Amino acid sequence: MFGFLSANEQLLSEEELSRYKACYCGLCRTMQERHGLAARTALSFDMTFLILLLSSLYDSETEQGKNGCILHPFSEREWRKNRFTEYAADMNLVLAWYKSMDDWDDDRNLAAKTYAGLLKRGMEKVSASYGDKVARIGEKMSELRSLEVSGGDVRDPASACFGAVLEEVFAFREDRWTTDLRSLAFSLGRFIYVMDACVDLDADISRGRFNPFRYRAECADNRAYFESICKLFMGEVLLAMDRLPLIDDLGILKNILCHGVWAQFSQKYPSTDGE
Repeated sequence: MFGFLSANEQLLSEEELSRYKACYCGLCRTMQERHGLAARTALSFDMTFLILLLSSLYDSETEQGKNGCILHPFSEREWRKNRFTEYAADMNLVLAWYKSMDDWDDDRNLAAKTYAGLLKRGMEKVSASYGDKVARIGEKMSELRSLEVSGGDVRDPASACFGAVLEEVFAFREDRWTTDLRSLAFSLGRFIYVMDACVDLDADISRGRFNPFRYRAECADNRAYFESICKLFMGEVLLAMDRLPLIDDLGILKNILCHGVWAQFSQKYPSTDGE
């Protein structure tokens, strides 16, 4: 359920692409600084979206530079980071830990369990700073797991669970913008949950995993059916975003929501009419 919030880089301007990559590099550096090299491998473009969103919504002093790193020792990369980069790095680690544990529960993937062990110290550190938030995320992830194990038609409550997870991740603080920010995150979480199920339908069936759309495995009109559901949730995301006073990097944010999130779907369900 992760990895959908990336930009369509071909549709970004040169300046937007530079800022987007610098934000990502800043997150990468911060992950290692706060949680070590192992955590850096959990880096997600999803959290780059969160940084851009919060940075556009709230004022924050930004640090920037250009350096080489352990992953790119022979070339310098521009980076940008601020207090939201640090927050996103912590949330990135929390989500990566839960994903690893979910992979262990689903497939008894020993590598996933080992990786979760490497992130445990970071989880303890983040829990010390965001104890209530991490606990609520954990409760919703456990509820989601229980729903999926129960089987049956749990698409709506399961997607709502993941929406609640993103609510906690996106709600940086409680203020006048929290309601709309939570609304955006909730609908985005539902979108991501459904999108992930659509894209992974065949793979989940072949591996014997839960998928809320298993009953549509043999249907011929899946592209149109899945697209209509995803567009409904994305419409709610965009309405919530329009209520927020976003100016900086709005073009990148809309690129991600209107184009980037559909990349895997379009690859899995290519259009037959050239759209």
